[in-house]
Order: sequence, then C-alpha cells, then structure tokens
Amino acid sequence: MAASGLDPPERPRSSVSIYRLLLRIYPRDFRDAYADEMAQAFRDMSRDWEESPMAFWAHVVHDTLVSGLAERRDKMNRQTLGVLAAAAAVGVAIAWVDSRPNWDDTGISAGALLLSSAVFGAAAPRTPWLWALAVGLWIPLFGILRDHNYSVILVLAFTFAGAYIGAGLRRLFAPPDAPQGDRG
Repeated sequence: MAASGLDPPERPRSSVSIYRLLLRIYPRDFRDAYADEMAQAFRDMSRDWEESPMAFWAHVVHDTLVSGLAERRDKMNRQTLGVLAAAAAVGVAIAWVDSRPNWDDTGISAGALLLSSAVFGAAAPRTPWLWALAVGLWIPLFGILRDHNYSVILVLAFTFAGAYIGAGLRRLFAPPDAPQGDRG
C-alpha cells in the first residue's frame, strides 16, 4: 500500500466516512441493506491497494458513480422515466429557442427554466435535483459545445431554484398522506 501521510488507524476512519458520503448516490433502501458490507469491502480494498491514493480514489469514485446510478435507474419505474423524458424534452425545447440567432430575451428563457423545473419539482418532490438537471442541463451543454462559454453553467441556478421551490410548495400544500412522487 502506498503511504498516504496519515497513520494507518486514522486513514481508514476518515476514508470510510468519505466513502459513506459517496454511497449517498445509491437509493436509500439499497444503502440500508448493503452499506455496512460495502464499507467493509472498501476497508479491505483500501488496506490491500498497492497503487497511489489518487488511483485508489479514482477507482472508488468511478465504480461508485457507475454502479450507484445504475441502481437508481433500475429502481425508477416507467412513470418516472416518462416524466424524466418529458423534463428533458422541455429543457431541450427551451435550449433550442434560446439558441436561435434572433432570440434575445434571456429573461423569458430564465423564467421558462424556473417555471418548468418548479412544475417537475412539484410533481415529484423527492428528487428535485433530477428535474433541475433534466430541464437545465441543455443550455449549458449547447453553450459549452457551440461557443466554449462555460459561464452558462450559471443557468443551473434557475433550474435548481425552481425545482426546489416546486418541491417545497408541494410538501407545504400536499396533504400528509398524499403520495410524494418517486422514492429514491
């Protein structure tokens, strides 16, 4: 194992804490069932790893993201996937209009992003981050690919604000026993 500059008892404790935070990518029921076993496997792998700490963490983060997102995808039902496709379609439409050469109304684009992500956030308030990304990712993607303009990432502030406002309003005004959207 490569030296990390920390004493062996300290490194696993802090590393496992960081790893447990990373496990939040998995759905809650999966974490409840397997987090302890995954943390033990992490400890074992950390102890036996012979390459650099950077290579170790690159491997851990990549593996956790790929498998965690796959697990989330498998947990989503068809309805959630349909709503996700609709949110992405709305986002693509707003980005397409915003990218037209004669379109020069940033305020309307920002309002459309805020309002549409709020609607999706209210529809499924347990995953507002998902709706914010599904609606808002397209303008930054077009801006970065077409114009190499990275400042358009700030557009995501509108979609995250909208999605969390919508989710908050749904929780505030929905009856306590009403379904709260998808669980993840």
